[in-house]
Amino acid sequence: MNQTVADFDVDTYVFQCLRTWRSLVLDAVRVRLTPALGGGLNAAVEDLFQKEWVEVQRSHEHARQSGFVSRAPIDSLDLLGGNHVGNLLEKFWELICPVPNPKGDEAKRALTTLRSWAREISAVRNPVSHPTMQQIELRDGLRCIDTCARFLEVFGVDDAEAIRRLWQLLIDGAAPESPTYSQFSNLPSREQITNEFVGRTSELAEVWRWLTDDHRRVWALVGDGGKGKTTIAYEFATAAMPLLPSFGLQGVVWLTAKKVRFVEGSTSATAGPDFADLRSAAEAIARVLGWEEYADLPTEDLTAQVLDLLRAFPMLVIADDIDSLTASEEDAIEFFSARIPETKCKVLMTSRRRVFGLGAATTDVKGLGVDETLELLRLAAPGLGRDPSAITLSQARDVHRITDGSPLYIDDLLRLARFYSLDRAISEWSGRQGDAAREYSLQKELEKLSKSAQMILGVLSFADSPLSGDECAVICNLSDDDAAASLAELQQWNLLSLPGLVQDVPRFTCSRNLSKLMRRVLAQTDQEQRIVNGLKGLRGVGLPSSRTQQYVRQAIALQRGGKQLDAEAVLLRGLSEVPNSADVLGMLGWLYAKWAPRARVAEAVDHFRRAEALGQWDRNLYAHWADMYYTEREYSSAAEVCRRAVGSLCKDDVFLWRLLGKAETQIGLLERQSFAESSAAAAFDRARRSLSRADALSQSTSDRSRTMRALYDLQRAQGDFKGAEAVLKRWEAQLPGDPFIAHARGVPR
Repeated sequence: MNQTVADFDVDTYVFQCLRTWRSLVLDAVRVRLTPALGGGLNAAVEDLFQKEWVEVQRSHEHARQSGFVSRAPIDSLDLLGGNHVGNLLEKFWELICPVPNPKGDEAKRALTTLRSWAREISAVRNPVSHPTMQQIELRDGLRCIDTCARFLEVFGVDDAEAIRRLWQLLIDGAAPESPTYSQFSNLPSREQITNEFVGRTSELAEVWRWLTDDHRRVWALVGDGGKGKTTIAYEFATAAMPLLPSFGLQGVVWLTAKKVRFVEGSTSATAGPDFADLRSAAEAIARVLGWEEYADLPTEDLTAQVLDLLRAFPMLVIADDIDSLTASEEDAIEFFSARIPETKCKVLMTSRRRVFGLGAATTDVKGLGVDETLELLRLAAPGLGRDPSAITLSQARDVHRITDGSPLYIDDLLRLARFYSLDRAISEWSGRQGDAAREYSLQKELEKLSKSAQMILGVLSFADSPLSGDECAVICNLSDDDAAASLAELQQWNLLSLPGLVQDVPRFTCSRNLSKLMRRVLAQTDQEQRIVNGLKGLRGVGLPSSRTQQYVRQAIALQRGGKQLDAEAVLLRGLSEVPNSADVLGMLGWLYAKWAPRARVAEAVDHFRRAEALGQWDRNLYAHWADMYYTEREYSSAAEVCRRAVGSLCKDDVFLWRLLGKAETQIGLLERQSFAESSAAAAFDRARRSLSRADALSQSTSDRSRTMRALYDLQRAQGDFKGAEAVLKRWEAQLPGDPFIAHARGVPR
């Protein structure tokens, strides 16, 4: 079998980080020392390390042989390692200090910080803290890269971005290629939270830093309404979700605090699977984890049971808009800020006001800058029928001025621009402030819509889950054709998102921000009451039971908690209650495929097949089915399942196309070992076509890196080293700094 580019490991990224950091720091020290020391630089450095200079030279030679140092030394500084940086700071601080007054308080603080970080960085491969034979853990790798980047920033080195890129590559690369059957989370769809996301590098870095900190369990994102707190929390949660097991967490619980208000004789709350007080918060968490039966317990018993669940199944809990709770609901805030953190969970809150006791655990969220506003406008330009390059800096400045850089207000302004033009929208907004401008904008948009489209938009704004066209027709008393035409009208103006198929039926929703704005505009109106009554009537006729989903969620939690026998018992109990549940059968297949220490392959296949026969043509089912075969080296079976999936419902699934290409590559190698050259050539050709499709579909950094690795391995499997070199060159052009490129160059022929 040929040698392939190694699977992901944190050490690869940390090695590249330390190598880059050392080089940048020593170059900066050289530039700052040379004017003062001139030709005496070498002597000064050698004098500082005179007692260990022979060992320094020996270590440098070893570093060159290992590839850690690539260039020949140009002076004595080049012989030093990262562990010598602290000594350089101590000895030459007045000459290399990055601030104007090296003896002032600011310089003293900088020196203390840099010395501390230098010790932390040099300890990364310390034999005690990180034995050489033990792989560096993800949290330590992220902390190391972040510390290196912050060191460079404080030290005044402009090239810290090279380290930041490695940080993002590590996050992307650490996400498992093998999909989870169902990511353990209740995150809303991206369309409900944000259309486009730009910038926020420093805010995200702070939250990631918190995730790697074992001593802080709670963090808050604080800022004025509309400045992007929820979007930052969402971007962080979606990126962190596949990596959470590395931090002792099993998934994400996303909850939004909602205001309860009085509507014509009854209480009404904002839409969403959320909470308004302590009891509803505990109920929501129990529901997400799959223990809905706890909802009937008294509040004190309910919260105790939920805390026990969170001890057993630690989660990243996100409490959005926590400031929406009234002063009388302080016990709910305490539940998130104090009681849940007593478990092994981590809690991230968003709030417009500061959360008591979290002053040192808070990220302040401001509006976007002008450059970020310009980037956001250009991303949105195609939806406005504009060429992105036609959006000017002057327009970005105007938008930034009238929206104060608020992503929420910019989104509302862009929605108005779809009906008119960007310049007209800017003109309409000028002179109005905040929410008044938003409501004016929405009224202008509604005037452009048909009455039936207005009705459906209102219904979707109040619905607590996506609705089908038939359900919209029933609530709005429209014919199926009228409802379909109205939905098409709303989609034409980009007012709706299509989160996907639920039981093969398209279901529609609108963004969270548009939903909130519509509810505010319709508050205390007859239309609001008709919508609320219509949604109650729809629920009253009996929507599908969530019982099977409860079994599925419980099983995922138990399996993630290492209780696979309990997970199996839960699913078998569910199957006895609903014998032909494709969801439960598919989940049993997943459980048996993931069984430790060895997959129960025959049982997994049996349940996957039964689930497929009952109509569960789910992408995750096929992905896990094929991935199990590939892991077991049953490459022909893996390829067959992949072909069945990409030939029907999963035509654009990059993971399945890449796995198909990898399986065909292995089939080709096996055929070649059997001297069946024509069969091997055919398999390699199929692999090439599959990986070309995966290449075209790859969007994320991690997908592109993994597809490039698979293409590289295919070329080598065929013995085409010229083709392999061409892949490497394209790889370097697309993903500069990807540590796997250097690793690939080290794979022997």
